[in-house]
Amino acid sequence: MILIPLIALLAAIVKSATGFGLALVVVGLGAVAIGPQHAIPLAALLDVATGLALLHQTRATPRPAVWRPMAVAMGTGSLVGALLFSRVDAERLLAPIGVIVLVSAVLLTVVRRRLRPRERSGLPLSMAVSVSGLGGVLGGLFGPGGPPVVIAATLAYDKTDFRALLAPVFLAAAVVRSATYVATGTMTATAVLGAVVALAVLPVGAWIGGRLHARLPEPLFGLLVAALLVGTGLRLLW
Repeated sequence: MILIPLIALLAAIVKSATGFGLALVVVGLGAVAIGPQHAIPLAALLDVATGLALLHQTRATPRPAVWRPMAVAMGTGSLVGALLFSRVDAERLLAPIGVIVLVSAVLLTVVRRRLRPRERSGLPLSMAVSVSGLGGVLGGLFGPGGPPVVIAATLAYDKTDFRALLAPVFLAAAVVRSATYVATGTMTATAVLGAVVALAVLPVGAWIGGRLHARLPEPLFGLLVAALLVGTGLRLLW
């Protein structure tokens, strides 16, 4: 439990700087520190807290006609995934999903380098809803559920719009995941205690991450997003 504040601090910095990645850090490192059965619901609770802070940082969220359906779709997917978490042996699905995420990270890097800023015309609503629903299911099952949404959104928006667009979407998913874990009995006392312990460091992480976001050049942001996706894939394969 002593490592939880450090893990939470790193996770909050990553989330505030990029707009996603908290579950990757918390589940990836927390699974070693306290076990995956505690780390996955802990990630959901911390995602709610940091999501509220990020929503305050971004304030004017762009394109409500896009993010609102995305939030509904990801919330619905999160409900399904969290229900499956309590019923299905998800371990057998980790490896194939990890391979898909790693391949997607490579494709993202290649495509993003060839994509000029003026060619980013936004995310089609049908694609936005589809990837959000899929991401919600993955998040409910494994914790890190951002890759499908992140890959689509980072090709469509610059770093600031990307972060602002996804803030309410990921917050909605985290609220649904947390509530479903509580309802199904998979929200453990260790996860709740870990979230309480981590509360003191989350504002510090959010502040540091916000400062980093303002200073990240667009090309470096793209590489950081790809690196986090690689980390997600490796975590799923591990």
